[in-house]
Amino acid sequence: MESLPLHASHAGPAADAVHSPIKLEQVELEDAASSSQQGSPIMVHAVKVEKEDTPNKDAKVKKTRQSQSCDACRARKVKCDRPPPGTVTNAPTKDICSHCSQLSLECRFDYVPRKRGPPNLYLKRLQEDQQAATSRKDMPYPSLPPSLPPPQLPQLPIPAIMQQGPATAMPSTATMGNPNGGWQTASPIMGMQPLPLPQVSYLPPMPVPPAPIPTQSYMPSPMSHRGHIPPPVDGPRPMLSSAPPSTHSSPAHLSPNTSFGQHSYEPRNPLDAVVPRPILYHIINLYFDYVYCLIPCLHRPSFTHDLDTNREERPGEEEWVALVLSVVASTLVQLPRSFISMRRREVKELVLRCHQKARSYLAQDYQHPTITRSIILYINMYVYSLTDRMSMARADYGTNYAHTIALGSHLESEYTNHNPVESSLRRRMFWLMYGADKTFSAIAALPLYFHEDDCASVALPEDLDDAYISTEGRTTQPEGHVSPLCGFRYVSYLYRLTGEALDKQSHDKLRPPSGVLLQIRLSELSQLYHRVMSAMDGCPQPLVLDYSTPGSSVASMSPDWGERMKTEIHTMFVNPKGADMELVKDYYLVQQANIYVTQQLVRFIIIQYRDELLAHQEIEQLQVDPNDIARREEIKRLVKEGSQDEREQVVVDLLSILHKIPMKVLAVNSISLVHKVRLIASSLLDSLNPQPEGSSLNGRMADMHTETRAERAQKNLWSFLSYLSEIETLYSWDDDVET
Repeated sequence: MESLPLHASHAGPAADAVHSPIKLEQVELEDAASSSQQGSPIMVHAVKVEKEDTPNKDAKVKKTRQSQSCDACRARKVKCDRPPPGTVTNAPTKDICSHCSQLSLECRFDYVPRKRGPPNLYLKRLQEDQQAATSRKDMPYPSLPPSLPPPQLPQLPIPAIMQQGPATAMPSTATMGNPNGGWQTASPIMGMQPLPLPQVSYLPPMPVPPAPIPTQSYMPSPMSHRGHIPPPVDGPRPMLSSAPPSTHSSPAHLSPNTSFGQHSYEPRNPLDAVVPRPILYHIINLYFDYVYCLIPCLHRPSFTHDLDTNREERPGEEEWVALVLSVVASTLVQLPRSFISMRRREVKELVLRCHQKARSYLAQDYQHPTITRSIILYINMYVYSLTDRMSMARADYGTNYAHTIALGSHLESEYTNHNPVESSLRRRMFWLMYGADKTFSAIAALPLYFHEDDCASVALPEDLDDAYISTEGRTTQPEGHVSPLCGFRYVSYLYRLTGEALDKQSHDKLRPPSGVLLQIRLSELSQLYHRVMSAMDGCPQPLVLDYSTPGSSVASMSPDWGERMKTEIHTMFVNPKGADMELVKDYYLVQQANIYVTQQLVRFIIIQYRDELLAHQEIEQLQVDPNDIARREEIKRLVKEGSQDEREQVVVDLLSILHKIPMKVLAVNSISLVHKVRLIASSLLDSLNPQPEGSSLNGRMADMHTETRAERAQKNLWSFLSYLSEIETLYSWDDDVET
């Protein structure tokens, strides 16, 4: 049989094979005979090279393989008729092959074969991970500090809406504005009962009283009906004494504990790599126990479920990881050290580590805004403000403002385009941003971001517990249940009134009203003042704080009041083991401090604004009738006396509020409350009536002088402000004391 010619395409395996000397010699003879018949020098060269490269029988043949085609022919996958450079052949030597000559291409042999890459070890790693997970089942977690309680899961009542199928999910009963300016509740469909509750793994099932399902969705109130806050939609409220509750308060008013499933330590888990899981669960519990009622930026059931099911281990969940770490950082910087037994240095390191991870995520490019990114931005802004980095805080706020506008949260019509959970989070975030805007403007005299003309249609946040909101819809709360978010609704209403006052004030500074317009503006301010002072009328009983009763006079504080305050502050921050913080788990007591101090802040802003208008009116009257000096002086005296009485009453009421609320609760409200109190105190105390001249020099005159109620409140408020400033100092991380 005639030997087949061996072309370049057939030479690959033979050239790469490692032969024994006998087989190599045989291959050489066969290839030489074949080459002489076909005129192909290719394999002769290959065999000769192999033979020359084999100095002895024991040496291995070196694998050197050169392309048998020029680069152009190899790329075009055609046979090349030019021998490679250095090939020993009887054929005439060519400098260019026929294909390259025909196409006018450069004929080169520069291609270098690549080595085979490493094997795919994915399956091997997967098997190793499974084996490691099996071996880690009995591995103990890093232990908690002795004072930390074991993490527990929120014992929330499960709403009837959290069940199978969206057909049964309908919007909740909402407060509707009627044509007469009052408020009424949407009529529910009677006779409809909720379906049986499913067994949810992360929330233990609890019985829920049957509740009717309404037919109408939540509708915003029109501008003309914003004269007062809508009454709560849940009917009767449980009674709660206005006095500070004892540590044995009703369990219904205390934050439920949170328990999570057992998780083995996984170093590749992005959360476990930053904070041990037991400490993480403990800090999340702290957030829901103390901070959630003030900053409700999470949907509690879905958040705890995602945390319990390790959502962070799914692909593309970097945003979720940044959210969890941001919550950890903000909770640690807001709460006193008595809540967690960690040294200040350890807390600071953990906060910085979590904060840096969140900042790294925010620095990445993105295309579409999300509500989760807005929440992360707000929380990081809060961390900056609490750590006295206000420039960074305001920069983050400006970024989040643009983000909020991009989400359309300033338009009520946008909320109907999302599921109830997403819609609720967007609405809460809008009001958190709105309230921060008014606070920044009032305290630091900064320009406003949100103006009433742009966002007047946005309705107030819902007075509905998270357990009754799901992606399928909303359901009504059981009768008598007071949502932990009811206080957030009332403080948002106060911020809306603040926005109206600040908007009018900024407009009048540019174009001061005169004549009839000035009288109209003064009338508007009187109505606004009345709305502020009556904002808490009809509020749920747990939010009632009776600070104006005669028995609660702040002028008659006990002599040891100052020492008790110092001891309480020292216990919370310096000696946390001796602190009992169960009292602060009362949602409504924490909200009382925020609501009533904010109410006095808005009251002061309106009084100050009205005094500016009255001063402008006096100047205008002087220009109209410069000769009527006696009448003008009489009007000036009456206005000054009226304003003085109101300012003194603000001081008295503010101190009564602060005296009614335990210092632990004020500390939980953190530095933002300190700033509000300082603004009111510093602005009003200097304007109060000073003591008669000579009272500090003449002892007899001082004894004859009867100290007024406002003057006693003034002196006590100065003392109280010094204690609040001490709290602010203890929040700081700039001291060198190791605690």
